[in-house]
Amino acid sequence: MATGLAICRRFSAVRIRIPPPVCPARSARRSCVWTNSGTVGSVFMAPAGAPGKVETIAGVKGVTLDGLNNYYTGPTVPAFLAGNASRTVEAWVYNPAAADEETIFAWGRRGGPDGSNCSFNHGLNAAFGAVGHWGNPDIGWNGQIAQGQWTYVVYTYDGPSQTTTVYKDGQQANTETLASPLNTWAVDTAGRTLPFRVGSQTDDNGNPTAALRGSMTIAEIRVYDRVLDAATIQNNFTAETDKFGLVDYDNDGLPTWYERQYSFLNERDASDAAKDQDNDGLTNLEEFQKGTNPANPDTDGDGVADGAEVHRMVAGQPAPTDPLRQDTDGDGLSDKAETGTGIFNSAMDTGSNPLVQDTDGDGVADGAEVHRMVAGQPAPTDPLRQDTDGDGLSDKAETGTGIFNSAMDTGSNPLVQDSDGDGFLDGEEAFHGSNPNNASSTPNLIMPAKLVDLDATGQPTGPLNVWTNAGIMGGVFLPPPGGVANIAVVQGIKGVTLDGVNNYYTGPASPRSIAGNGNRTVEAWICNPAADDEETIFSWGRRGGPDGSNCSFNHGLNAAFGAVGHWGAFDVGWGAASNVVVGAWTYVVYTYEGTTMAATVYRNGAPANSRVFTAPLNTWDIDNSSVGNPLPFRVGSQNEASGAATPNLRGSMTIARLRVHDAALSAQAIADRYNSEVGFFSAAPPPTIQNSSLNRQTGAFSFGWTPAPGKTYSVEASGNLATWTAIATNLSTGSFTESPVPAGSPFRYYRLRVE
Repeated sequence: MATGLAICRRFSAVRIRIPPPVCPARSARRSCVWTNSGTVGSVFMAPAGAPGKVETIAGVKGVTLDGLNNYYTGPTVPAFLAGNASRTVEAWVYNPAAADEETIFAWGRRGGPDGSNCSFNHGLNAAFGAVGHWGNPDIGWNGQIAQGQWTYVVYTYDGPSQTTTVYKDGQQANTETLASPLNTWAVDTAGRTLPFRVGSQTDDNGNPTAALRGSMTIAEIRVYDRVLDAATIQNNFTAETDKFGLVDYDNDGLPTWYERQYSFLNERDASDAAKDQDNDGLTNLEEFQKGTNPANPDTDGDGVADGAEVHRMVAGQPAPTDPLRQDTDGDGLSDKAETGTGIFNSAMDTGSNPLVQDTDGDGVADGAEVHRMVAGQPAPTDPLRQDTDGDGLSDKAETGTGIFNSAMDTGSNPLVQDSDGDGFLDGEEAFHGSNPNNASSTPNLIMPAKLVDLDATGQPTGPLNVWTNAGIMGGVFLPPPGGVANIAVVQGIKGVTLDGVNNYYTGPASPRSIAGNGNRTVEAWICNPAADDEETIFSWGRRGGPDGSNCSFNHGLNAAFGAVGHWGAFDVGWGAASNVVVGAWTYVVYTYEGTTMAATVYRNGAPANSRVFTAPLNTWDIDNSSVGNPLPFRVGSQNEASGAATPNLRGSMTIARLRVHDAALSAQAIADRYNSEVGFFSAAPPPTIQNSSLNRQTGAFSFGWTPAPGKTYSVEASGNLATWTAIATNLSTGSFTESPVPAGSPFRYYRLRVE
């Protein structure tokens, strides 16, 4: 089959074919000259030493351009295709992988002003991937771009209506009416005439543009000085579909162009679609649909068969990886290495999730963890554990530089719990202001460090996909798949509403400073509509014993463990039943002081119950696996011995604020915190508008009210008491002025709302 190029005058129906390449015998497969058989005539010449390659792609002969050196320069652009002239460009192209902007055919020149270039492209850019007119008149393909197959593309511009339209395979893909006419250049900045070009654009000095060149095979190009209508374009496409293999003769789902590429496929045999030629677990039809190579069992070369990637499972759930990408999630690890087992064995068997860049959510990509270096030496951290060495600092915070900047950039070694060997965990030092890289710098553990600080009151309503920890540990709390809770307004306060069944949040690994018999405090503002026997607010450690090895702060009715579940004899209840407040915002606190072995719970700033144990607690910080994985903090759920979330005992309540400290706060400190926040959580009385006035000179209407502490207000207005519109929000000062009051309605009503 021949390859054609034509530039035609009006009403010309000449179809042009390229003659045999005019090249020396030693490069007979390369075309130096591409003859134009259109009415304009002449030839298109390749630059010296860089002709395109004439080859057969999917059964069709074309000229393959490399996107770098190959392009063709043709005759001078005639006046009837410059300025605002109407035009059409048709082309059959095979683009294996489109870039942002790849030139098929161009004239005019780059550099502006808007509308002075004309480049018909086959690129992905939404703004100029289809046509580059320069500036605002550009147009994209609207996502309608075919790669890896022959496709018929058309560009039309109608001068009188100033309308640009592009077509793909006979169908309109995008259209745009321009605000002003085109003015396609016919000369360069020196006044020299400009040529047509295949595969390249032209700079303002008349030279071929060095970039943006086509990397594709072109079989046909036809250019007209008129607009082909949609019916003609569809007919032209239909007339050539057989030649370009777009007909599926045997109706097996495999187009002819595809079957022609492989000797084991027959365009007249429907049975080959169901066969698996390369035994990779995908049929030939599935390989076509996925874009994989039916003759190669591992198309992307990552060591995992195409079928195994498509049908992959992780933790019993479908987790298909991309058979066209060695690293589907782009985290620096191959899909083969990311086995999804949940166990890190080596860089070749990481156990991490192949669909998640940061499996453990510590802020470091899985690949960066596995290939980590410290002081020039390999120091791989575990991509499944936020805190590989269990010192209370995330792997992201332990940068290994040896320089302490902050608790979020400690410079300490992520594989050593006590980097400076002074007897204190790196986390203890960082959280209490000492340098974990300097043995002479030791922490003051008496001062409490706020490890966790979760606040929902300022979050937007709706799903809470990530709850960021503002405490010194940093990190995030994430919901399980299908268990995202919502931020909702409850009694005027925003909080995370947990359903007691599916909703909970998993955070960073609990540091060892609050494991064992360590001091601790948990504060929370909650609204529980109806308490059960045991409902979890916040927990770490794990269930299953022995006594004193769990730590679950609860809001439940059980007299033995309704407040704190330490497991067994160390549990604590809320004391009097009245201490379990339901249906109202309540401030609840749990403290434990290791030296005295005393656990105390508080309700609304006052002690509710207390127990002194006969032996110290020993809160677990690892699960019961042979590896000993660190146990995480959880909101609304507890940990099983395996480290999995406990399927029951979950919180069915709304949580607005939650804080965790590595010290036991004093009773006075707890009372002070309650008193400083109770105003915000108290139900504010309905606001009353007062002191209203109208300034008849300025047309301003003003009014005031007495604001409640911590509350903000919105003002709404209406002309008929039926439809209200917010005209001001987030007001806290107790006054509002509208100036001037809008005209056009005989009445103007106002109302004030608590936000």
